[in-house]
This record gives sequence, C-alpha cells and structure tokens, in this order.
Amino acid sequence: REVGLDSALPQGPCPILADGDRLTRALSELVINAIRFARRAARIRMEIGPREARVSVEDDGQGVPPEQRASLFERFGYRASRSGLGVGLPNASEVIGAHGGRITLEASTLPAGRAGTLGACFVIALPIEGIT
Repeated sequence: REVGLDSALPQGPCPILADGDRLTRALSELVINAIRFARRAARIRMEIGPREARVSVEDDGQGVPPEQRASLFERFGYRASRSGLGVGLPNASEVIGAHGGRITLEASTLPAGRAGTLGACFVIALPIEGIT
C-alpha cells in the first residue's frame, strides 16, 4: 500500500504536556487500522495550529457505515473485521480524552479505492497548552 506522511509544522519546538507512550499507542492503533483497511493508499498528516496540534489518519478503504458511527468509540460497540475485538478505537479515544483532546471521524479526502467506498479519516486534536 502507498502510505504518505505530510506535515505543516512551525520552526522550533512545540511542547505538548502528554504521556508519549500512551499517545504513541493511540496513534499506532489509527495508523494500523488505516493500513489494514486501505485499498491502495493511507495518509498521515500532522499540523500545528495556534491552539492545538492535529494528526489526521485517513485511508481509501470501505469507510465506516453510517449506522455504525454512533458506537464507533464504545468498547465492543463496533468491529470493522471479525479479527478485531472492538477495543482499539475506544482505547485511543480514552487516551486522547485524558489528554484534554478529542478524536473524530471525518470524510476522507483520498480518492476512493474502489467504486462505492468512502474511506475514513480519523482526526486527533490535542491542546498545545497541555492537559486542561
């Protein structure tokens, strides 16, 4: 699969008060899912705004059916495959929430990997000031 990394980062450091190990695991969950469900492509984008850092992870795969979106971040609520347990996204959401951030599902901007697919774009937003 083609995996792209894109960034819009300012010069110099941009400190965020965070547990690096837990955030790494949360982000890894999103990247692994994107690569697993991508048809052809996945993209990770990092950007720093005036008040928050954002990381988006998107793929050109099947997407999340509308009827499943309400339970997406509930433990055991949504499973995209039979091999999953339904705990990865809820765990990521809890970690990000504990850091004062949020995770959302948005429309993918990648071209469809197959006719009729929507892809998925998960966006993590973390406050730059640290935990609120």
